[in-house]
Amino acid sequence: MKSLNLTFNYDVQTLEKKEKVLLKKVTVEVERAKEFTRAKNKRAAIQCLKRKSLYEQQVEQLGNFQLCIHDQMILLEGAKSTTETVDALRTGAAAMKALQKDELEGAELEEQLLQPATTAPSAPIHLPTGRQQVRPAA
Repeated sequence: MKSLNLTFNYDVQTLEKKEKVLLKKVTVEVERAKEFTRAKNKRAAIQCLKRKSLYEQQVEQLGNFQLCIHDQMILLEGAKSTTETVDALRTGAAAMKALQKDELEGAELEEQLLQPATTAPSAPIHLPTGRQQVRPAA
């Protein structure tokens, strides 16, 4: 992911450099058109303005490319966040499942330990001879 971001950043920087070069060319063409206009060379001035227009179109196109790259970077960051969230949820679900399994096993063990005491038949109590069992008064 980091190498991809570095690649995107490098691409954006390259496009920005190209854009600066084209903007300088636009400025040069405007100056040349002014010079030709002063010299009464209308045809040459028009050619300069046409080249200027082409350079401006290229600048706009480079700007659109930069926007596309930034969009991709944002989408990748969103996908990375989503992946991290899903991983965290899976980890939490696995921990919860393990905890519930431990609780269930503990409850089953407790039930098994209590079962003999509740299912054993009541044995008669033998009292020593001469004594009678006292029953509580109702």
